[in-house]
Amino acid sequence: MAHNDKEETHPYIQPSLVGAETGAEAAPMEETELENCLVLSRPVYQPATKKRPEHWIVRVHAQPTMFQSEMDAVFLATADSSQAVALNKQSLRPGDRACIRGVLNSQTVLLNNGTAIQQISVTDLRVLSRTQRVSTTVFEQQQRR
Repeated sequence: MAHNDKEETHPYIQPSLVGAETGAEAAPMEETELENCLVLSRPVYQPATKKRPEHWIVRVHAQPTMFQSEMDAVFLATADSSQAVALNKQSLRPGDRACIRGVLNSQTVLLNNGTAIQQISVTDLRVLSRTQRVSTTVFEQQQRR
């Protein structure tokens, strides 16, 4: 078969990505600030592997404040890549209080006991207060006796 200079027509259509980078088709991502979050569990940090970047996740309870009186929900706060590394250095523990800023995910997980958990992708976290840290080393426990 000889190749002709005429442009061939194919039944295939290439979808256009014009507007995808501006978010014209997707809903705009709006940052939300949760001002009074109580850390409910120890954060889980997973280091990077060949197949996935670093990942950080913690369960928090966003409690009401004077400015967010209707807020009373449980959130799964997550972060990836360099943000996960920075959040892991915060050394959060259950009982700590933090102000979390991030993008809310539209999915809500409903547990069997009726509790709804939402996800927030953390962009910034500020520790407001820390619970008392108790040392678990044998040396320090013997010093107190």
